[in-house]
Amino acid sequence: MLSSARRTVPPFLMPLAPPVLVVGLTAVLLIPSLALGQLRSVAGLLAFLFFAAATYYQPVPAVLLAILLSTDVLKFVDLSYLPYVQLGVGARINALDTLLLLLAAFALLRLRQRGERPLFLRSLQLLGTMVVLSFVLGLAAGTTTVNQGLNGLRALSGYLFYIGFVGVMDTPRKVTWLLRGLFVLALVSVAVQLLEASLGERLTLPTSSAGEYFGGTKTVEIDGLTAPYLWNRATGYLFVVLFLAASQAVWTRRLLPALLAATAVLGFVVALMRQWYVMILLGLLTVVLLQRKGRFGTVAGLLLLSLISSILILGLTSFGWLSSYPLLDIWFARLGTVANFQEEAHFIGRVDLWQEQLDLFIRAPLFGYGPGGVKFLYFSLPFGLADTGMPNTLLQFGIFGWLAIVVIIITYFYHAFQLLRALPVSPEQGYVAGLLGAWVGGVAGYSFGFDFFTPTDLTFTLTLSTGLLMALLDRARVFANASGHA
Repeated sequence: MLSSARRTVPPFLMPLAPPVLVVGLTAVLLIPSLALGQLRSVAGLLAFLFFAAATYYQPVPAVLLAILLSTDVLKFVDLSYLPYVQLGVGARINALDTLLLLLAAFALLRLRQRGERPLFLRSLQLLGTMVVLSFVLGLAAGTTTVNQGLNGLRALSGYLFYIGFVGVMDTPRKVTWLLRGLFVLALVSVAVQLLEASLGERLTLPTSSAGEYFGGTKTVEIDGLTAPYLWNRATGYLFVVLFLAASQAVWTRRLLPALLAATAVLGFVVALMRQWYVMILLGLLTVVLLQRKGRFGTVAGLLLLSLISSILILGLTSFGWLSSYPLLDIWFARLGTVANFQEEAHFIGRVDLWQEQLDLFIRAPLFGYGPGGVKFLYFSLPFGLADTGMPNTLLQFGIFGWLAIVVIIITYFYHAFQLLRALPVSPEQGYVAGLLGAWVGGVAGYSFGFDFFTPTDLTFTLTLSTGLLMALLDRARVFANASGHA
């Protein structure tokens, strides 16, 4: 059948067949929504279709756009203000969903052409099976609905991003340009934080996210001091950038990655998020331990990184950019509470919530309450809705879903360590060490606070950071094999 198609289609049109096919399917999906008035204009639809066709040949802008959209365009333009396809009451395919599906479709075509299988494919197939079983059983038990389940599946969109990334990013040059764009995004997110810190309040627009952390100014108080609680607007990506830059600074002894890492550290200092400090510390400790030679130099490099970060903070403070509140006093006071974390009201509240979640998990231990089941519990029981890390997985997908996540975690560690040992001492080895450091920090966060694998919709974009880490390791391994280093 394929051979007959090749005889009937002129050879010069064959390269156009895959994008035309996907664009056609996209049009079939979007045209009904256009008829219902959900899309802005025919011109907008045509522009998207043109962008979709161009993406097949040059995917870097589309991957960067997906990352940008996952930040809800740095929390200034909520996805609800962009075109979408309504599937039912409370369920829709938004702009990010559409772009991820498009990238995944192109990726499958590219992977088939190359005869390549993604590194984490089997692990994701196992997770997908557990998720489907949880969804079906949750619907049967009434602990989730179709709409809640579809929205709950969005928390797993980072794995779709992984498939899209590894399929379309098939050369080191594309990945390099992607990382440059990611670094720019991290710098912009920190610049916005610094501007907000100088003003002492959140910057918002009428189209901003309505969440409590970005829809207005939330404050934190400690030792009689008050400061705005300024989360970074691309926290997961800033976390990845910090480790990639820090490891390159340590391995190459270059100033530029050290400055980039110091800027990322500055973003986390302004954010005043204690859990992330623990995750960063564990990750950086991993980077130090992974250095086979010159470990003293690695420690010295990290100390230099700390010095540069301190100079940045003191410089900004002395020039009045952070004069709206005593950042350093509050930061040291907040950091000091880590030593007595068991007495913190926030920690005590978390422990109470973990106990509630454990009691609920025991009622549905095998497959959980299904995707979106956390929302069901929130609305039907006196249950606190918060991102507590691993309990999210246990509640939604049960012990079997959690085991699937454990398989992904172990698979990452195994292949990353294998690649690290195979590579010579080089910037590439430092790059893999940075990925491992970020993975250790993410797994640590998953165990006690931030869910990087199956989060609630409060922090669902963290899975895109996870998908990014998986994709970068996948590409590093493929490129190393191609160069004969692994």
